Amino acid sequence: TTPTRRHHTFTMSSPEAIAAAGLNSGDAYVAPSAGDVVAVTGATGYVASHVIYQLLAAGYKVRGTVRDTASAKNAMFDAFPNRANLELYGATLLEDGAYDAAIAGAHYVMHIASPYTFDVK
Repeated sequence: TTPTRRHHTFTMSSPEAIAAAGLNSGDAYVAPSAGDVVAVTGATGYVASHVIYQLLAAGYKVRGTVRDTASAKNAMFDAFPNRANLELYGATLLEDGAYDAAIAGAHYVMHIASPYTFDVK
């Protein structure tokens, strides 16, 4: 039989989180395909922006999270291939539920964002 397409994330999850998502440890992996939706956190960061570029070039639909959707920094995406396949969502990394809208219904989540602080000692 053909495995059912499941929503997966590329993060380490507890057994409880796996069960809550309706997954089993023995579920078959289904290879990603063009047109799948991939949520990428920290979109304007160096690594995430390169990941987004590659995903768009490969035909994926991408939802990127940024601190401010009105920021001039987001203009960097205008030169990316298939720019129409990129949606930006405002999200603050350390705020509960901040990523809910961006990851809802996504086939994959690439959590690349990292906290950034100015309080260095």
